[in-house]
Amino acid sequence: MYTILYTFFVLKLFQLANKLNQLLLNEFSVVLAYYAV
Repeated sequence: MYTILYTFFVLKLFQLANKLNQLLLNEFSVVLAYYAV
């Protein structure tokens, strides 16, 4: 029972981290492009 819950939690956390990572990468590219000009 707890194993399924734990797995779900870890998966959700992983998804969130992935979204955050993509957001940060996008922001970084925008800043980099801004300073390149």
